[in-house]
Formats: sequence, structure tokens, C-alpha cells
Amino acid sequence: AHKAISFISQLYKLETHAKNKQLSPQARYQLRQEKALPILMHFKAWLDEASDKVTTASYIGKAIKYTLNQWPKLMRYSEDGELGIDNNITERDIRPFTT
Repeated sequence: AHKAISFISQLYKLETHAKNKQLSPQARYQLRQEKALPILMHFKAWLDEASDKVTTASYIGKAIKYTLNQWPKLMRYSEDGELGIDNNITERDIRPFTT
């Protein structure tokens, strides 16, 4: 789990950098292509390798399977500099209506 968190942390550090530098969508796209894609490819390789080594019934096995099943959706943010890495803002905005 620590390895997966490390990959995710690296991706969020890039997003924080882009936000702090107030990068344009085009510059954010470029940053993602140059820096995030290699991280994502290493993460995917690790997921593929780890999925063969863990039991699918374990918590980590379920997390790996879920991440692999959602992989195309995860990759989508790297294809557009206007998309966020997550949907936390939207979830926070709709929380009052759902609770």
C-alpha cells in the first residue's frame, strides 16, 4: 500500500506545483504529459505486477483490482489540462444536497 500511496503522492505534488505556478490549461497538459505520464506508467506496471502476487480477497487485492478496472478513467485527467486530478470540489459542492 505504501508504494501505491507514493505514486499517488507524486501525482498530487505535480498538481500542487501546477496550481501554485498558476499554469494555464495548456501548460498543465504539457506538465502532465512530461511528468505525470511516466509516473502513471510506473504505477500501472506496479499494479499489474502486484495483482499477480496478492490475493484478490485481501483489502490490497481489492484496491488493486478496483484501480486497474478504473484505469482508463484515471488516465483521462492527463489528456486535458482543464480537468482536475480528482472530483473533490464537485463532491464538496453537492454534499449539502445529499445529506
